[in-house]
Amino acid sequence: MKVLSRFKGNTIEIRPMREIDIPESRRVGQEAWSDLVSRDIGRKIRYPIRPRRIVETYMWKEPKGCLVVYENDILVGSAFSHVWGNVGWVGPIEILPESQNKGIGRMLLNASEEYLRNRGCQVIGVETMPNMPKNLHFYIMGGYVPRQLTLITEKPVRVSESKPIPPSTRELDGGELDDLLPKVVDLSKQVNPLLDYSIEFKAMFKKQLGQCMVLEHEGKIEGAALLHSYTRSGDSNFCSIKLVLVNNNLPNPWEAFIDLIFACETKALELGRKRIYSRFSGDNPKTYSVMTDCGFRLANSNIRVVKDGDYVENTDFHISSWAG
Repeated sequence: MKVLSRFKGNTIEIRPMREIDIPESRRVGQEAWSDLVSRDIGRKIRYPIRPRRIVETYMWKEPKGCLVVYENDILVGSAFSHVWGNVGWVGPIEILPESQNKGIGRMLLNASEEYLRNRGCQVIGVETMPNMPKNLHFYIMGGYVPRQLTLITEKPVRVSESKPIPPSTRELDGGELDDLLPKVVDLSKQVNPLLDYSIEFKAMFKKQLGQCMVLEHEGKIEGAALLHSYTRSGDSNFCSIKLVLVNNNLPNPWEAFIDLIFACETKALELGRKRIYSRFSGDNPKTYSVMTDCGFRLANSNIRVVKDGDYVENTDFHISSWAG
C-alpha cells in the first residue's frame, strides 16, 4: 500500500511502517498523547513513550497494516491495524497536534480500513475514550456506530491477599504452544464465529511479552489467559490480563474463569508487580460482578465503536479489548 496525494496544498504520503520509522513514530505518539491528556486534565503532562518492543510486535503481527503518514516528507502520524480472524480493529491512531484538524487522520483511518478489508475482516472496530467528544465525532462521522463500553479495572497485588495458584492451572511452556493453538481457535469461535486470537498467543511468546496461564479439566486444556508483564525500562509496577478464554461447556465455567484470574494474580505477585489491570466488555454485568468479587475495581472506561458489520460476544467467560 502506498497512498501519495496532494491535499490542501500539502503532499501527503501513507505507507507501511519501516524499521527506520520506529523512533520518530514513537516520538509522534508521545507528543499526541501528551497533548490529549494535558488538554483533558488542564495541566501539562508528559505521556510515557511507547516501548519499541510493542511497536515491533505490532509490525510483526501485521507488517503491512502498521501505517505511517508523511506530510511534506515529515512523519506526522501512524496507525496500527490488528487482525483477529475476520475481526479487525485499529489502534492507536496518533497524529502530531499541529497536523490535526487537517483531514490527515481521516485519510490514515481510511487506509487502515482498506487494509483490514483486504485482509478479510468482516467487522472493523475501534475503542476510544467516551469523554472525548472530538474523538467520538471523528469516528461517528466516519461511519462507526457506538456499541458498548469497555470497562477498565484494576487491583492492587498484595502479599497479604495472595492465594495459592489454583491446582487446575499452570503456566504454559513455549514448547507447548503449537499444541495449544487449535484449542485457542475453538475457544475464540465460542466468543464469536469470526474470531481467532491465535496471533496474540504467538506474539506473547515470540516477543516475550508475558506469560500464558492455562486451565486443565480432565487432563485437557479448557481455558487460557495471557498476562502481559513486559514493561518499559525502569517501570515494573504494572501488568495486565490481556485475554481470558474458557470453554463454556465446562461444568462450572465461572469457577474456571476465576481460577485463571487468580493464576494471573499469583504470577503477577511472583514477578513483584504492585497492580494488575484488565479490560473487558461491559455488556455482561455478571462478568463485572465476578471481577469485583475478585477484588478488581472500576478505574475507567472506553467505548467500542463498530463499522462494517455487527459484533456480539456470545460467551460471558471472556476478557479482551480492542485497545493496544
